[in-house]
Amino acid sequence: MDSDADVGRAAAVGLWRAEDWLLAGWVAIAAPLLSAAQGTSGELLPANRLLDGVLGLAAIAGAVACLAVRRPAGDTAGAGFLTSAAGGPFSGGLLLVIASTATALDISSGVGLAVAGILVVLAVALRLRAAPAPAPVRRLLMTPFVLVTGTLFWRLVHAITAGGVLDHLRGLSLSGLQANLGVVGFLVAASAVYYAMLVAAPRQAAEREGGFVAWAARYVLFAAGITFGIAWLPVLGG
Repeated sequence: MDSDADVGRAAAVGLWRAEDWLLAGWVAIAAPLLSAAQGTSGELLPANRLLDGVLGLAAIAGAVACLAVRRPAGDTAGAGFLTSAAGGPFSGGLLLVIASTATALDISSGVGLAVAGILVVLAVALRLRAAPAPAPVRRLLMTPFVLVTGTLFWRLVHAITAGGVLDHLRGLSLSGLQANLGVVGFLVAASAVYYAMLVAAPRQAAEREGGFVAWAARYVLFAAGITFGIAWLPVLGG
């Protein structure tokens, strides 16, 4: 149950924020389009995908910057994030995005170390030299990471099902989905675990953004986007 402070914060900022609407649109339209345009190989970490790689680099840099920047005096939102319950899931998601980006760009170990070194220098420079960043700026820095994990959701579903679910849906009309609500329900349920680990947890680095009720409402919007994307995917043939 939310505390009074959680409820007050949720009421102050609104249940749905700009990131929620952007992510819902991304998983409903942009991620299926990217999947269809680049082909569905059935691999979670497909190689030689320049666009995915560039987006991944932006996501990693933004996430590192969000963690590195100082907060204004009195702003404790996200403080102690790496030692909180959300720190573990975020770390796992960051490793997944790093692996996906390295594979997409076919980065060798030497180049990977050089990129990691650049990111470390960036983090230190931001910590020491940049002005404190308020919560809206930190949220903006983390947004590319959340969108990239939204793209990874489609690959994860395709890899787990070995293409079976998507191949089945591809042959259906949109009206035929009514007879396959079990398939859609499975994908939406799986998205709840994904959302908690790879959307809610990273966003805690920028700002807590409310308690259970707020995050449940945000997940509902995300699930609606996923459901629309599943219905739209067969039309794209991807």
